Amino acid sequence: MHSDQRTALGGTLIRWRKNIWAWSDHSPASNVQDLSSTEYYNFRIRNRRWIEVLVRLAREKETLHWVTRGGYRISLSGYHYGPIVVHEDGRMTRASQNGKVIPEVYLVPIADWDAHDQCVAAQWPAKEHNAIIPKARSLGCDYSP
Repeated sequence: MHSDQRTALGGTLIRWRKNIWAWSDHSPASNVQDLSSTEYYNFRIRNRRWIEVLVRLAREKETLHWVTRGGYRISLSGYHYGPIVVHEDGRMTRASQNGKVIPEVYLVPIADWDAHDQCVAAQWPAKEHNAIIPKARSLGCDYSP
């Protein structure tokens, strides 16, 4: 196994290539698929040009650290609607958000996001859950919901 190879369920699922997963006993995991960054984060698209990547998440999540190093412009999210209210302490909120601070976002060009879109986890249909978890446990995973 390569050091950068994705695994799931305590190493009992191993990703071989895009949407190809196998169990640690080498049997195929045919119902397991990649969960991409795009599917997982589901960030807002602004003006059909940029992905709004939350600054907080880009700093916290290893799979998004590339965004913090990309020199992208930081802006206030356009996702929250209503007029902007500037408070005495400098906070900027939207009237419709009942005083919640508007989050800062990196504006990442869609082409850059697509170039970095990667598998962040494994996923499977809900109907397969009752077969996948026992298989993982039989291979040594101590999964508990």
